[in-house]
Amino acid sequence: MASCLGSSRVAHWVNPDPAPRPEFNPHQFARRGGTLYSLSREGAGDAGPLVTALTAAVVRAAEDYATTCPGGRAPRTYLAGLD
Repeated sequence: MASCLGSSRVAHWVNPDPAPRPEFNPHQFARRGGTLYSLSREGAGDAGPLVTALTAAVVRAAEDYATTCPGGRAPRTYLAGLD
């Protein structure tokens, strides 16, 4: 996982930046819904492990949200199409 952070192209997205930019919050995303496409190219220095961690965080947040809903079910269906 950590080896992909050695790439300046990947580190740019996860390290603090002097210019403010929106921060993705998987728990907020799970509550409001929407579409998230998690893509990564294969090859040296790819962000695959980081994309996997992001996807897992979103799925976990959706599960956590569902447990707080009546009957333990979220009000909308979540679909995670993984390849």
